[in-house]
Amino acid sequence: GDKISAEEKQKIEDAKKELADELARADATATSLKEKTDALAERAMKLGEAVYKASQSEQAQPNDSANQKNEDGTVDADFSEK
Repeated sequence: GDKISAEEKQKIEDAKKELADELARADATATSLKEKTDALAERAMKLGEAVYKASQSEQAQPNDSANQKNEDGTVDADFSEK
C-alpha cells in the first residue's frame, strides 16, 4: 500500500466495495458483475505497475554494503563456498 498514492489506494478500495455491493444484490446480472470485476482488475493492475516500478528502482540502486571499492582499486566482496 505504501507504493501507491492514497488517492489510488482509495480508488482500489472503492472498486472493491462496488463489486462486493453488486455481488450482494439479488438482481445482479452477469454484465454488471463483469463491469465491476473489470473495473477492479484495472485498478489492481495500476497497483501491480507501481510495485514493479518500485522493485526495478530498488534493483537499479547499488548495494554499497555488498561490494566496497577500496582506495587502491580492490573490491571487498561477500562470497560463500559451496
